[in-house]
Amino acid sequence: MKNKEGVSFVIYDEQSLNRAKAWLNNFKRTEGVNMEVVVRPYNLTRSQQQNKLMWKWIKEIGDEIGMNTHDLHEEFKEKFLKPILERDDENFREIIFLARKAFLAGLKGLAIELNIRISRFASTTMLDTKQMTEYLESIEKHAAWLGIKLTDPEPDPRKRT
Repeated sequence: MKNKEGVSFVIYDEQSLNRAKAWLNNFKRTEGVNMEVVVRPYNLTRSQQQNKLMWKWIKEIGDEIGMNTHDLHEEFKEKFLKPILERDDENFREIIFLARKAFLAGLKGLAIELNIRISRFASTTMLDTKQMTEYLESIEKHAAWLGIKLTDPEPDPRKRT
């Protein structure tokens, strides 16, 4: 598929592999323009269905405990999202490390401000479907701990891979 950076192909079977090969075989190089071919595992970003379920659950929990959805969303990002991103994203992990380093160096005000900005920056759009499933399961477990039964529509979007 074409995107703003060029062309990308998702290889999921022999036919899609052959399409990518055919494209490369027919590629016309522009003189003086170097091109890059990258092959890496494909991770599907979190689905719209997963995102809708997250917001539905945040509203359900917020309604039960008397908390607005924005504040609850920020709390869940801090509790559940940041640890996933810190574990799986090298750049995010480095930012967290720098905030902790500032705190340990006695720059507590700076560390607190960095932590606030990191939490605002953290987003479920950074997750693939597997990570989003983990995030949703964390929210579900937290709700159960609070004694709240959440709506679970069919088909279950947390199981999407």
